[in-house]
Amino acid sequence: MHVGFTALKECGHVFCNSCWQIHLITKITNGNTSLQCPEYKCSSVIDDVTVMALVPNMYSKWQNQRASTLLEIDPLWQWCPGATCRNVIKAERCLAIPVECCCGTVWCFECQQEAHWPATCDQASKFLELAKEYEDLLGRTDSITSVQVKRCPFCKYPIEKNEGCPHMVCMMCNKDFCWECLKPFNDSEHYWCEGTENTEDVLLSFGVGSETYDKYLKVALANRLARNRSALRKVSKDLMKLRKITSAFQFLDSFFKQDQCKKPLSTVHNLLEMYVTNNIAEQYKSVTEFKLQAQFVLEGAAKFVGLSVNNKQHRKLAADISNLDYVVKRVEDILQDFPNLCNDNIKPQLQKLLCYGREYIYSIGRQCH
Repeated sequence: MHVGFTALKECGHVFCNSCWQIHLITKITNGNTSLQCPEYKCSSVIDDVTVMALVPNMYSKWQNQRASTLLEIDPLWQWCPGATCRNVIKAERCLAIPVECCCGTVWCFECQQEAHWPATCDQASKFLELAKEYEDLLGRTDSITSVQVKRCPFCKYPIEKNEGCPHMVCMMCNKDFCWECLKPFNDSEHYWCEGTENTEDVLLSFGVGSETYDKYLKVALANRLARNRSALRKVSKDLMKLRKITSAFQFLDSFFKQDQCKKPLSTVHNLLEMYVTNNIAEQYKSVTEFKLQAQFVLEGAAKFVGLSVNNKQHRKLAADISNLDYVVKRVEDILQDFPNLCNDNIKPQLQKLLCYGREYIYSIGRQCH
């Protein structure tokens, strides 16, 4: 029986083809990407031609393993985290920036988690951790979520009272007042006072975060919910509806022109003609894309400010967040009715809102970096 032999080009060591094949199949099956000569203490690398000639069925698997290993080592290359996607993305620099694959998946390039710009990866992780604690505490039936207080009539400091007489001394301004009616305390008048000043509820933060954190938690969650699947489906459905309506109208309109028929005069016809003239489908697409982008930025910026150590440094950023939030709400009001996009009185307002909104987004990004 004829037995073939193969010599490795780099070192010249010769083995029978059967030994070569067993060696290569074992190494590739075990996930080795750097294949070396089987000779004792020889570190020569087995070339691609030798692998392809001896184990052609394993060559593709070995190439895929090598590519995966290189991608794991190089921080500038990342696999798309989409469930059924095998695309690879390359960035010029490894940054915490949102990237979008052609499959539609959007994620943070640095931490491979859900996109969170302009918040850092650490801030996004910490924010989600605190939000989870917050949600857990809100779900407990045995936890105290608020206390009833009255405010000092002199300095407005909130004070909680359990039992005892109505004589109160504010710990902030040291002034005496009556708990029942909140008037300056008088021994002869207020020990049996039956005033009607109501208490107010003050929410507790559960030690999870500061008042600033609680405030921006609401902003982040609201803008996150505004971009959930049902909201995105609605946008897609509305856009498809507009495109179908305008396409159908254009077809009918061309039919009237060819047959020189008189166009029907109706409110619906005029409305559809206005839709086509103003290219309302593309306008709706452009405006909703801005709104979704702004809501994404608001969520990330809220995380950034909510976890900042010194919020005095971020007064301008907080103002930009507030202004962008106002712009988004106004744009949402306009999008409630499609004809608003064609209204000559509303169109200039909408363009100004979009212009200001983009400036706020740019300003937020610049300050966060």
